[in-house]
Amino acid sequence: MNAAREFIRACNQGENRVFPPDNAHRVRLHFFYASHIEVKWVYYQANRALPVFEELASILRKTSGVVEVLANALAPLANKIEAAFVFGSVGRGSESLGSDVDVLIIGEIGFAEAVQALYAAQDIVRREINPKVYQLGEWKILVDKKDAFVLEILNNPMLNIMGHFNDIK
Repeated sequence: MNAAREFIRACNQGENRVFPPDNAHRVRLHFFYASHIEVKWVYYQANRALPVFEELASILRKTSGVVEVLANALAPLANKIEAAFVFGSVGRGSESLGSDVDVLIIGEIGFAEAVQALYAAQDIVRREINPKVYQLGEWKILVDKKDAFVLEILNNPMLNIMGHFNDIK
């Protein structure tokens, strides 16, 4: 098992990862710690106490993992999407084991179309995915009105899936 790949998954999913005992020696313990042992399995979790954990997790979130999965899921609809971002706890990097993935989609796409495109991605990221869909004109009106929900999204970190942040301000 590739320790780097498992570290990426642990950072993106915030959940325990499983390694068979015969491969556990490959895992670098400065990135992981054993959270518990069951019969033939040792469960490891990303070591959040590592001084560089947040920096590594931030880089890994932006270069692989959930963003890549979402981008692939939305790719067939790219011509209808102005911009798409992960917001909320995953976007901020403060997700917990049970956190869902909040996805902001702005463009000429309907909610049902977004849900259908993202449905299979839930199994891959092992999290519920909740799209919030706005038409571009509708979004710009809410930005101009300084809608509280929209300002909350805009004033917090987001992970870019497609499009550009300046296109939605």
